[in-house]
Formats: sequence, structure tokens, C-alpha cells
Amino acid sequence: ADGIKGPDCLLAMAALTDELTISDDPQGELAEKLRKLKTNSRADKKEKMELIQFLKNHKMRKPGLVVKYGLQLIDVYQSNLGDDVWDMIEEVLISSLDIGNEQLAYDMYTRLD
Repeated sequence: ADGIKGPDCLLAMAALTDELTISDDPQGELAEKLRKLKTNSRADKKEKMELIQFLKNHKMRKPGLVVKYGLQLIDVYQSNLGDDVWDMIEEVLISSLDIGNEQLAYDMYTRLD
């Protein structure tokens, strides 16, 4: 709300707070996000990034989902991820260890090296 004064400042702060609000029903929201991804074969980068960020924000350990959608992001959108690509590779590396896929973990490690 930098440079905004009065009631406009309060509205800007309220909008920001709404964006940061954590869901009251994270499992239901996760189910809805997954339904959208599964029914939309052309799901884009934004939807997949939002899913992974949602899992992080809600501290939900779903390594299979992180591997599936994170790997798609890395393989398809790597050049468009900018510096976020390193975080995504790290997330997939850790999640691949969680599910016991040591080869994928090694592959992600070599990308970080």
C-alpha cells in the first residue's frame, strides 16, 4: 500500500490479506485443484505452479504430486521458470527421495550441480 492513502490504502491492504489467507478446507481445495488439472489435459504452467505452491503453503506432504507436476514444469517450462527452476528442481529431488525414486533424485541432483 506504498503511496496509497486513506480508504484506498485500507482496500489495498484488505486485498493483499485476502490473497494470503490460507484455506479453511485445504483438502477440499486440493481435491478441486487436482480435478481441474486432471480434466484439463492442457493445464498450463500457472496451474501446476499454483498446485505445488499450495502444497508448500499448507505443509502438505504429497511427494507423488510434486514429482509428477514439478517434473512436467521442469521438462516443459524450464526456460520460462527463471530462477524458480532451481527451487522446483530441489522440490522434485526431495520428493523423489520421499517416494524412493533414487534415479530421479540423482538426475535432479546433477541438474543442480
